Formats: sequence, C-alpha cells, structure tokens
Amino acid sequence: MSSAASNPNIITSMEPLYKVGDIVIVNINGKNQKRHIYGTPYLEKSLGGINTWKYPVDYNLGLTSEGIILECQIIRKAIKGPPSEGGDDNICL
Repeated sequence: MSSAASNPNIITSMEPLYKVGDIVIVNINGKNQKRHIYGTPYLEKSLGGINTWKYPVDYNLGLTSEGIILECQIIRKAIKGPPSEGGDDNICL
C-alpha cells in the first residue's frame, strides 16, 4: 500500500469540499479568521506534484481584499451564532 493511500490528508477528493458563497474558518499566522469563497474552486498541482483544491476568497471590510487559499488551510465552515453557543460571530471577516 502506498503512503498516499494510507494518509487521508494527501488524497485529494474529485470534488471540492467547499463551494462559492461559503464562509470558512482558516488559520492565518496562528489566528482564526473568516474568508468568503467568491470564485469557483479549481484543482492545481502544488509543490511536490500533489493536486490540491484552491479557492478564490475575499475578506476585510466590504470584502475589498482578495486571495487564494488551499483546501488544507481551511479548518471548517463558519458557524452562525455567539461563541457561547459554539458559533463564530466573534471572528471577523
């Protein structure tokens, strides 16, 4: 059995896990932040030749900043509600 088959973190799904319009939580420099996926995810080879999903995102006030994040950088979808109820309303977009 190859190491890629035994490590689920290396295997890339044929469909992206997130879609346009999703608000996701990512960790940037040790701090959780929200990002809005505004463009269609696309599959691209990363360093080392492994295929990875890339997501066009925007953020900041008025969603005026843009960037690309890798699927492996996404922790999860954001949850609406206050932190006392398990939500992410305290994390800025």
